[in-house]
Amino acid sequence: MDIEKFIKRVKTSKDLHVELILLGSEKEKQIVNEFHSMKISHKRFNDAWNVILHAIDDRFSDYDEIDFISDETISFLLENDIALCDLGHLKLSNYWLIKIYEKDDSCIEALQTAAVNFLGEKYSTADFVKFIKQINNNFIYAYILFYMVSKRLLNINSLTKASILCSFILTNLSDNPRMIHYVEKYRNFITLATSLDKAVFEKNKSSDDYLVNLALSINPNSSIQFKDEVNHWNEEEFIKNELSYIYDLR
Repeated sequence: MDIEKFIKRVKTSKDLHVELILLGSEKEKQIVNEFHSMKISHKRFNDAWNVILHAIDDRFSDYDEIDFISDETISFLLENDIALCDLGHLKLSNYWLIKIYEKDDSCIEALQTAAVNFLGEKYSTADFVKFIKQINNNFIYAYILFYMVSKRLLNINSLTKASILCSFILTNLSDNPRMIHYVEKYRNFITLATSLDKAVFEKNKSSDDYLVNLALSINPNSSIQFKDEVNHWNEEEFIKNELSYIYDLR
């Protein structure tokens, strides 16, 4: 169903369980951003926007950032508590993602997306530090470290930011033993990944720990053979265990 037929359906039918398909045209964009002026009930708005936001997410899933929804429309949804978690699924600017989470802290995915963005090269170290000081969320702190490793974002930019995050947590959250245990593991990962001391590599290369071996695989002293061996380790089990641990921090 296209957007014009969907808007008519909102006005005339109780059943909104339909598949809305967007092509991403300027006309569709205009219709979507004028829709919030319609005079209907809050529940009706919420149900309709759930459908619209899912369609936007499907259409722009491969975009780095979505600008299909205007700031005015996003502000309207925020002010009226409409479909916020669905809105938080979208790849909006970090400004809006953080606003969504501040309005409704059950919209954790909005904060996860913002955190991943700040870890990237588009944002400076200063931007990253400002973000981690602003959010005060243990789950997101742990998720940033996990995401960096699980997605193999193991360049100097992400490792530097992760190191700063570890120091921040160890300084400010010393009364949380589960968090400290988790962070110490990743601080060790960063040390092993960046150490130029060949003795450090030799001492740890026989470890059966996935995280240790992944760190050693990007160490300057690593060999091609060692890198190949690590690629055959059980990454799925590591990811499963890590996610279980960090979701317990929520």
